[in-house]
Amino acid sequence: MSKTYKSNIKCGACVNTVSSVLDNNDKVKSWKVDLENPDRILDIDTDLNQEELNDLLGKVGYAVEEVKS
Repeated sequence: MSKTYKSNIKCGACVNTVSSVLDNNDKVKSWKVDLENPDRILDIDTDLNQEELNDLLGKVGYAVEEVKS
């Protein structure tokens, strides 16, 4: 299921850091970060809920917040 979150992923180096945990997780099908958006939007196709995603990203120092529509 595709989900959208605000993130604290700020730059290309940050993207490289989170890719190590997201690319190696079986529950993450695809993801991308819009670094041009001031909220650094993470679009992710995953079965992980927000808490699980924050636990995963927290291992490398990042966090997400659900985007309210």
